[in-house]
Amino acid sequence: MTTRLPIEEKILNAYNLPAPRAAFLSELSRSVNQPLPKPKRAFSPGKRFAWAGLSLILLLVLILAVLGPKNVLAQLQNWLGILPGIGLIESDTPIRTLKEPVSLTRDGITLTVTDGVLTPETTLINIRLQGIPASAYPKDENIPGCGEAQYLLTPDGVRIDALGHNEYFPVPAEVNRLTLVFPCLMNTLAGTVPTDWRVPLEFIPGEAPLALTPVFVIETPAPLEETDPIQTQAGNALTITHALADDGDLILGGYIEGLQESTQFWTKTFEVTDSKGNLVPFNQEVESSIADILASKPGFWTLAADPSGISFPIEIKTSYFELSQPLTEEEALFSLALPDDYLVLDLPVEKTFRIAGEEVALYSVRGQPSQFGGYIYNFFFREHPVIKRISVQMADGRVNAPSEGGTGPSVMFGEPVFMADLYVPEGPLHGEQNFRFFAPVKALVRVEISQSFAPDAALAELLASQQNDEPPCLGYTSLQIPGEFEAALPDGKIMIRQVVSPARWGSALYDLATGERILQPPEGNDWFWTSFSPDGNALAFFDQDGRLMTIDLTTQETRQLSAVKGYNALWSPDGLWIAFVQNTAEDLGPMLVSPDGKELITIPLRGSSSLVGWSADSQRLFFKLHSSSGMGSTLYVYDLKSRSAEKSDLAGEDSSLSGNFVLSPDEKFALIARGSLKWVLRNLQTGEEKLLVRGIRLLEPKWANSDWILFNVQDRGNTFAPILLNPHTCQAVRLPEAMQGDADSIWLAP
Repeated sequence: MTTRLPIEEKILNAYNLPAPRAAFLSELSRSVNQPLPKPKRAFSPGKRFAWAGLSLILLLVLILAVLGPKNVLAQLQNWLGILPGIGLIESDTPIRTLKEPVSLTRDGITLTVTDGVLTPETTLINIRLQGIPASAYPKDENIPGCGEAQYLLTPDGVRIDALGHNEYFPVPAEVNRLTLVFPCLMNTLAGTVPTDWRVPLEFIPGEAPLALTPVFVIETPAPLEETDPIQTQAGNALTITHALADDGDLILGGYIEGLQESTQFWTKTFEVTDSKGNLVPFNQEVESSIADILASKPGFWTLAADPSGISFPIEIKTSYFELSQPLTEEEALFSLALPDDYLVLDLPVEKTFRIAGEEVALYSVRGQPSQFGGYIYNFFFREHPVIKRISVQMADGRVNAPSEGGTGPSVMFGEPVFMADLYVPEGPLHGEQNFRFFAPVKALVRVEISQSFAPDAALAELLASQQNDEPPCLGYTSLQIPGEFEAALPDGKIMIRQVVSPARWGSALYDLATGERILQPPEGNDWFWTSFSPDGNALAFFDQDGRLMTIDLTTQETRQLSAVKGYNALWSPDGLWIAFVQNTAEDLGPMLVSPDGKELITIPLRGSSSLVGWSADSQRLFFKLHSSSGMGSTLYVYDLKSRSAEKSDLAGEDSSLSGNFVLSPDEKFALIARGSLKWVLRNLQTGEEKLLVRGIRLLEPKWANSDWILFNVQDRGNTFAPILLNPHTCQAVRLPEAMQGDADSIWLAP
């Protein structure tokens, strides 16, 4: 067994990665021991820019007394900026950019170089791979796939090696034409897909100053504020170090100063309020180079918020626990029977065990596909007064925990819980399984810290210049008004996932007009990814074993449509087909099945997918094929008449989709996400866009018909508040208290 350093464990844990194979480690060791063609600091881009940022901050401190704070900040704003795809650079840095995206297709597999940037310090090239069949990857982690890295070739044959998945050694200033070479596609099995991919690239001078987003560095944090001060650790503070204006959103970043990960546990939960005491919606999953700048700091954080309607200053609060050392000698073995071959399941458990002299209750287990392949299992424990974190692995040791265990307070089934994660590369698990709970950690004291922030004049001016003059249909301030959206609901039916019993989170069918619960799955079963038939009399759904089913809502008769397991059911407008996405170890991709289950169509494009919508005449199905790198998706359309699929130009400039794109039933409009807190309505005939939502975190929007959209508004604690919105009139209706939860599907009477 190979012993890993603590930093190696942290990297694996941070990205939910399985342990590397022995064959890979052997090859990596051989490669590392070879002499490099050119000395190079072994810094990742994030660390490089982090050190650059920290060095500049130190420089700022040294010259502060000479120039004065205002002059220093002004100068720093002229020096620094964020270049998308690169990170923090000086404004006069010479750059070269890829002239245009380049694609190469072989045997149904497409390799696309989407963008690239050359600087004197680094080379970054982003690619997207589509069409690789699941059968090309090893099913057994002990079977090695391709491990030969890609590289660049200059016209005179000089090889430029890769430093990471998208980073390479610098390219000489005089070289503007390169060939990207993939000897094989990473981790694929020999003989399954084409090898020796060669993609010609051309780079042209870029204009760095015009492309830079200014970064405002905040050099002096406000004093520490502690509501529950403790004696064991003094000096911890929530610091704000960077501020950024990005498409009208305010992005902040910083870290917990003084945080010691070995003795303290940060919950990573925030609360943001403005000067009037109103809650400010925000998103912590920020795709920003600020995260790269701060990544080397313990306890770093980022968040994005819509500044419009906010009364500054805002107050940002978080908390951490003072912890004892992990009790490494303590462990508990636990046996659990899991249903056969399920995709997503909230399985009530309610079993107790003893660890570190304490009784702990395992409340529920959730299994779901991971974006890295395989499956993630979340083990939810009831909140405990002493034990705050537990790690988990398979009892036989073949699968280790991808994280240190607990993720802090959360809410599930209306109950406070903490959680441990388990990544299973070959999943899903089923049948009797033995788990090892270990390394419990005791919390001593909870400490709350806060920090206030208000943009200075320069940042405020930049934010204001990015604001859309058109007010949104739904905004941050409108949600704060009690009873603002209370109105009569239209006739129809809706499926809600909510707390259906004291110990169970499940599905429930409601009559919209009356608010009465009509139906819910029987005990021990549940319905996922539901879709109503066009007449509203039947419902398609996936059961907890991943089987596609239908139920007659009048007779309650159920039917299994296919042995193929998947997710994301979508009934066609004419009622003749149900689209879904196959998700099995053998194959991934969109499929069609007739409501009687007698006809099954496999759409030829395979890979990780999600459905976008049907055409109004039910002859075409739009779907997204996700990049294997996780960087964006491509919109495709399948034609029932020709039984063929091709790229769709429906999304226009957004053909490579990085966010949501939801097609209206009449094909005239599309709902498009612009970041995490902004949604627009695009007229697909004219290209005009209307601002619908700003400053609110929305999940899984669905068209009820061409006039109504169903949104899930995410609140603190992962609670949900469904809202119906007419995008044309801006009328919004909030669902009543009984229907609070995660709205899954809706049908409105004609």
